[in-house]
Amino acid sequence: MSPHVIETLWDIQALDTSTIVKAHYTSRDRHGIEFVSLDDFYIKDINITDQTICVILKNCRQGFEITVTPGDLLLFDGMQPERFVSVYNLNWDGSNKYTGKKRGRKRKD
Repeated sequence: MSPHVIETLWDIQALDTSTIVKAHYTSRDRHGIEFVSLDDFYIKDINITDQTICVILKNCRQGFEITVTPGDLLLFDGMQPERFVSVYNLNWDGSNKYTGKKRGRKRKD
């Protein structure tokens, strides 16, 4: 997922603290072996720097916090990212998808 889309969704308040996302994250077991897990998180905050955008997430069940990149986010409120972005009429670069729509029939002149 594009960082510009995440930034735009955060600015228009489509993503807030009640949005549930499914994300990949790296964790360790008790023997110190790292593995990739998948779980549900709430969005806590978004850090926007010059080059990168990091999303701070809070686990729904255990309450621990992680920091991920926008590429690690898989589902937004149970929807694929493409569908979630299209609900708010956005392109993948963060711009508006529709500039205007003609409705009805054309006039006959």
